[in-house]
Parts: sequence; structure tokens; C-alpha cells
Amino acid sequence: MEERLLSRAKKENRGDDNIDTIKKRFILFNNQMSKVVDEYKKRGILTAIHSDDSIQEVFCESKDALKLAMGYY
Repeated sequence: MEERLLSRAKKENRGDDNIDTIKKRFILFNNQMSKVVDEYKKRGILTAIHSDDSIQEVFCESKDALKLAMGYY
């Protein structure tokens, strides 16, 4: 993710996408999402999906996780 954002910063001339800002965003996101993640873990519906898999694999895993969470399986 860090590499992607730094690459975007170079391509699009985005001064706000620097390493310090990116790290602060990661920390803020993790702090804010921890309650949501904990709740999904408690309900047994949290699924880890590795974003460095192929686009097709991520799509299929995401689709399957949503179906499972919605009770379609």
C-alpha cells in the first residue's frame, strides 16, 4: 500500500502523499477500524483477504466472504 501511494504521489504530483502522511493515515485508520474489526471477529464473520493476490482472486474471495456474511451459503 505504501509503495502504491508513493507511486501515485509521483505520477500525480501529490504533495500530501509523503511517507510521514501515509504512516499517520495507516495509524489513524487502524485505530478507527479496530472496534469494527473486533465486532466482526466476535460475530465470526471477519475474513482476511490478501490484497497482493491477483485482482481476480481478491474479487472472488471478497464475493465469497460477502455471501457468507449475508447468509447466502
